[in-house]
Amino acid sequence: MNEIKRNSLDFKRKRYALTAPQQKAFMTHMCENYEFHGWEPVITVLLGTGMRIGECLGLCWDDLDFEKRLIGVNKTLIYRPEPSNGCVVHISTPKTEAGERTIPMID
Repeated sequence: MNEIKRNSLDFKRKRYALTAPQQKAFMTHMCENYEFHGWEPVITVLLGTGMRIGECLGLCWDDLDFEKRLIGVNKTLIYRPEPSNGCVVHISTPKTEAGERTIPMID
């Protein structure tokens, strides 16, 4: 097990956030290409909030407060294998308490 852990450290790379120009170029590319155009709303929310994809896909209307302009993150969508059904989508609570939070809506 120690050898596996040592080897897995070699594959971890530092991650960098997209700069504002990179985000704009990415969104422009998506909007200009029909095959990606449908993803624009989801990617806009992800870039604007910093949510994880499972958190974004787990949002319900009750999680959005348009008057106070707040998004409540209190569940996540997971894709889990099940022996009898193949893979099944489940809504569950975040893994940690830090995963439950409120995010302000931006324009």
